[in-house]
Amino acid sequence: MAANDKKQHVLATAKNLFLSRGFKATTIQNIADAANVSKGAVYLYFSSKQDIIFEIAVQTEGVIWRQVQDIRADKSFDPRGRLEKILETYIDYIHENRLLNELLVQEVGLALTDEMLAETLRMRQRWQKAIDSSVADFLGENFDDWNADLGFCLNAMMDGFHAFLLVENVEIPKDTLIQFLLLMVETMGPALKAKKLAPLLDKNYLDKRDRQLKGSESKRKKEIASLLKKISTFASDQKPTNSEQSIQHKILLDTIQILKKECESAEPNKAIIQGMLASLRAVDELSQHRQQLSFLLGVKLI
Repeated sequence: MAANDKKQHVLATAKNLFLSRGFKATTIQNIADAANVSKGAVYLYFSSKQDIIFEIAVQTEGVIWRQVQDIRADKSFDPRGRLEKILETYIDYIHENRLLNELLVQEVGLALTDEMLAETLRMRQRWQKAIDSSVADFLGENFDDWNADLGFCLNAMMDGFHAFLLVENVEIPKDTLIQFLLLMVETMGPALKAKKLAPLLDKNYLDKRDRQLKGSESKRKKEIASLLKKISTFASDQKPTNSEQSIQHKILLDTIQILKKECESAEPNKAIIQGMLASLRAVDELSQHRQQLSFLLGVKLI
């Protein structure tokens, strides 16, 4: 089993144990035994149980983020349909990951490291900006001053619904909730404009958020460039010894070149990137790099 496949196997095993036995009741040794690896192998990938559960949470959030990005890029939706689909996707995410979210809210109590806090902030900010942008598309430019406020209210209501479901076990029909949220946005926008209320989230806050996201994006691009360089160096160092290996080596080099070109493009084609990462699957030494790139680029490995 390739190194990254083993890491994902440990993660999947840990998630199953956390959900079935509880976070506190599960030990690193339990995870190692269930995954059929040594305790040292678990610590090779993760420094603690907190590290494991945080990785699970980040990967789970990454799934919904990729879905939202695909919806926002889908031109077959009109602005209302796009926002409606995003809300539906988020509600489905809440239900599908209910046990994990209950675990995070009620039991884990993560002592977040600075790196974890930074990643949590980045995930929240990019999600909030995506909602703000979807609200802006939905309402149009006449309500630009309040798009962030409306996006914030929309997010707050979804978070409230999430807590309502987890804490009080109250179910609200999905379609009813979505139509309620859309109506809230539709009616609040004109009301805020008519009252000429000052925005709650002013330009200073939005500029600060954009700077922080830009900083995160710059860091992400540097990490992608570093990974691509490592992959290219690995491929360049390979010395084929026969004609068949030469052919495979040429395919590997071409694959990496196409991958680099798409990653450096202003509008990367995710389908091409996904295909190139799939082509690298046969090279075990690149397994971990593939996983890291898929996360940073927001594409699902196939």
